[in-house]
Parts: sequence; structure tokens; C-alpha cells
Amino acid sequence: MLISLTISAARLLAKFCLNLYGTFNKPYETWRRLVRESDLLQIGFFVLILWVYLSLAVVVKNGLGTGALFLTFNLNRLFNISVITFLVVTLLFWLVGTWCGGKGKLKEVASSWAFSYLSTLFWFFSTTLLYILLPPP
Repeated sequence: MLISLTISAARLLAKFCLNLYGTFNKPYETWRRLVRESDLLQIGFFVLILWVYLSLAVVVKNGLGTGALFLTFNLNRLFNISVITFLVVTLLFWLVGTWCGGKGKLKEVASSWAFSYLSTLFWFFSTTLLYILLPPP
């Protein structure tokens, strides 16, 4: 049981990494495959990456000297707002698409919308790390 779960998780992670790689090298083919396959479990990796980034951002903004309760409260608030915004925007895009005659499924919209955050998360991580390495004067 545990071995099959581990193998499934490894396959999902490999598929996610290939899709990330394909987003940069063969974007058209990768995005067509993403929409066709629409694996919602891959969104979990974006949720994890988002949580890691927001944890880093809260610590950078408030400092490690701030109390753990305050840091946790800020992290939870930012994380919950980000997830709720993702869900609302995904649902609105899907609803507008179906009202305009589109035939897409909600999981296809959610999967492609999650992967569209890749460049944003990359940009946020880079600016935060540059802020740590080269702080402003």
C-alpha cells in the first residue's frame, strides 16, 4: 500500500516537472496536453509552492524576531486569501466561458489557470531572494 502510494506520488511529481519544463521549452504542445489531461492533483504542487513562497515572504517582511503567532496569522491569512481568489477567478472564467458558448470543463480551466501562475511565482521568488541577497540601501 505504502509502496504503491509512493510510486503514484513519484509519477505525479515527474509529470508535474515535465509539464513545468515543457511550459518553457514547448509551451504550445504542453498547454494543449495540460488542458486535455487536466490532472487536478498537479494543482497541489502549486499550492505547496505558494505556501513556501508566502512563508518566505512573511518572514522577510516581518523578520524572524516577530512572534510565531503573528507570523502564522499573517501566513494563514495570505494563503487563504490566495486560494479563495484562485477558486473564485477560476469559477468566474469557467462561467463566462460557458455563457459565451464554450465547451470547456471546470477542471480544464483550473489546471491551465494554475499553470499560468508559474511565471508569477518565479518572479516573486526571484525578487524576494534578491531582496535577501542584495537588500535596498
